Amino acid sequence: MGVVYEATDEKLDRRVALKCAIPGHRDRLPPEVRAAREVSHFNVCKVHDLHVTSTSAGEMEFLSMEFIEGPTLSSRITQEGPLPDAEAREIARQDLRRPGASAQTGSDPRRSQMCQRPVGHIGGWRL
Repeated sequence: MGVVYEATDEKLDRRVALKCAIPGHRDRLPPEVRAAREVSHFNVCKVHDLHVTSTSAGEMEFLSMEFIEGPTLSSRITQEGPLPDAEAREIARQDLRRPGASAQTGSDPRRSQMCQRPVGHIGGWRL
C-alpha cells in the first residue's frame, strides 16, 4: 500500500520514516493515521503526522512516523527462508496482541500495519 523512506527531521534532529501511498491507495492513509494514533502499544509503530505536498503529478499524501532500524519480516523470510516454528509462533502471538489494542478504539486493526521489524534484543516486533 505504500513505500517507506528513511529521512531526517531537521527541526527535531532525529531519524523518521516517511510512508508515501502508492497510486490508488491515497485514501487509505488518513484512516491508517487515525487508527494508529488512537493506539498506544509496543507492537504498533508511532505515527507523527499526515502531510500533503504538491508535486508535478498532483498532490501527494505521506505519513511521518517513528523510524525503526532493522529488516522487515518479509525481507527476512525472503533472505533466510521460513522461520523456525517457535519464532513464528512468538511473532504470531505478538501480532494477535496488536488487534486487541486496536479493538479498544473501534478501528480496523488491519489499517494500522505501519511498519514491521524485529527488535530481537528487546524481544518484540513492531507493526
